Amino acid sequence: MDQSVVAELKEYGFVNNSENILTSDEVHELKHFINNLFSDKSIDINTSSNALVIEFLRACPFACNYCYRATGRTVRYKSHKKIIAEIKHTLHTFGKRNPYFYFNSGGTWPLGKQHGLDICNEIIKSNLKINWLTTTRVDTIDEELLACMKKAGCNHIAFGIESGDPEILRYSGKAQTVEGALRAIKLAHKMGMLTQTDFVLGLPFENRETIKNTYKLIKEVRQYSGIANFAILVPYPGTEAYEMALKGEGGIKIKTRDWTEYGKNAGNTIIHENFRRGELQRFQLKCFLAYYLFPPTRFIKYFDSYKLMNLFSVRRMFHLFSRVFN
Repeated sequence: MDQSVVAELKEYGFVNNSENILTSDEVHELKHFINNLFSDKSIDINTSSNALVIEFLRACPFACNYCYRATGRTVRYKSHKKIIAEIKHTLHTFGKRNPYFYFNSGGTWPLGKQHGLDICNEIIKSNLKINWLTTTRVDTIDEELLACMKKAGCNHIAFGIESGDPEILRYSGKAQTVEGALRAIKLAHKMGMLTQTDFVLGLPFENRETIKNTYKLIKEVRQYSGIANFAILVPYPGTEAYEMALKGEGGIKIKTRDWTEYGKNAGNTIIHENFRRGELQRFQLKCFLAYYLFPPTRFIKYFDSYKLMNLFSVRRMFHLFSRVFN
């Protein structure tokens, strides 16, 4: 191996004394779990916006065409014993600051039910009094698992809904159903969790009729969901959507390769032949307004309950006003 590469890997703790790349088991045994960034006491680490991340697994086995899956599709699970040790280490280091945890594993955890139950039961058994959030799919959870997660401290769960149209879900490789989304959202709401729903507008083959179905679902789930995000498709390099956009397939084309424009809320990266210029952005604004502002009592309750924790969504909404109407 090139010695300059070895030196760089050593700096970040991924090469052992024999100059061999560490195995996954060796990496899990590293003592320093937490980024030194959080030693700065000026950073508030007891809200979801600045949560401390614990990684439970790597990779995602699903085939969504808009996702770049940076860690691959071959899932590697971390044992529940190692996860508990990591949580305990974090509490020992930052416990006085009441840290909030984000159980993040490439966008989907729990992935397997038994792995999820094992970890949650171990948290309960270890009497770890923590609050945490996670992001997952609607088809990886059921009532038993959600109840165990809630008991273990999960008070915020985000679901990738993406679309309210069955055909768009199929075209995007999401492999989940609208009915499954409603079931999962209602179950999480029933458990008393803050339920977040995330959507992607302008997916391949999207049109005005399919996007109406998404809007219909948004209005249906808002009574069970406390937070929602409405992104516009970004064809990240390495994704199937990017390859489709290069070829002009699915109605999408690359608009720019200026990577500073590749933010999922701006809508500046694609030309969608099924929508006029600015139409997706206007629909995005319509979704934010429908979800957060009407009736006014919902906006007041939202702002009062979650305060700055979720102000980012409100700020984006007002940014949309200026961008759409200027």
